[in-house]
Amino acid sequence: MNAKKFSLSAIVAGLLGLASLSANAAPFVATADIYVGGSSYAGSDQSLGYVGDGGFDAFDGFGYYPFGLPAGVTLQRQVQLLAGSNTYRWVDTFTNSTSAALSGQARFYGNLGSDGGEAVTTNTGFLKVSHESRSGQTYDPVLALINGNNAWTLANTSAAITPGEYNNYITLNLAAGQSISVAHFAILVRPDDIATNYDPTASVASATALGQA
Repeated sequence: MNAKKFSLSAIVAGLLGLASLSANAAPFVATADIYVGGSSYAGSDQSLGYVGDGGFDAFDGFGYYPFGLPAGVTLQRQVQLLAGSNTYRWVDTFTNSTSAALSGQARFYGNLGSDGGEAVTTNTGFLKVSHESRSGQTYDPVLALINGNNAWTLANTSAAITPGEYNNYITLNLAAGQSISVAHFAILVRPDDIATNYDPTASVASATALGQA
């Protein structure tokens, strides 16, 4: 098999430093409500690998491929909640299972918990920071959504937040038998001592710092 995978080591190394960053707002403890039926995943089955809520209505279902995958592409994935950092991680490995080159597009999708709209405070090629838009107040956690920080992802992915939704379009050009891995992260930040609406300013600053790390 002629396999090619880009390294996740730089991203992982950055995450190892999350716990050392001082947050302006103490994060709550996210719940590990990951819907998994094993590490092998293919197609559009929502019951494998998506996050249902995340705690405090962060998501209404985040991290799956609603329209499946290009014909001939298989997907192996790992989905985890990283302990102590309120960070969900998806590592998806796409493989061309055919004997010929193929190209196509996959859509990594998330239904955000902010049904009333989304305020995007940071919007770069690899990082989106957003929160529910409620006149300076929010209930849901502030989200730092990351889809890689390297030349390949900048050239082959296109992520955007629209009201209540996150979409990342991944362009795949794979030789016969070739694999490539794509990582997504979602960091949740929210004060842990407020049970209702709160001013998201401090949490936005924390989420931005964590996402950039």
